[in-house]
Amino acid sequence: GDVGMEDFFSRLASFSSSTSTSTSPSSAQLRSLQKLCLMNNLIEDAGLASLASAAARGALPAVQELWLQVNRIGSPGCAALAGACCKMII
Repeated sequence: GDVGMEDFFSRLASFSSSTSTSTSPSSAQLRSLQKLCLMNNLIEDAGLASLASAAARGALPAVQELWLQVNRIGSPGCAALAGACCKMII
């Protein structure tokens, strides 16, 4: 459920915002990831809010497509994602 997603996205945000000069393929791939498919993962509002928070803090800076079909996301999760998108644009 969302507990695992919240932990994952929290770690993702920490990793992306670290000042590490790591050149491992995983960090380079993460920073250049353009499509993130999270379909059918039982993500709920809290999980999407965690993803939104991580994105607003600079995680996944190159993502252009986010696939979230077949999850359990309602209006609060969508609002969190929309708010994060606005912060990233401004």
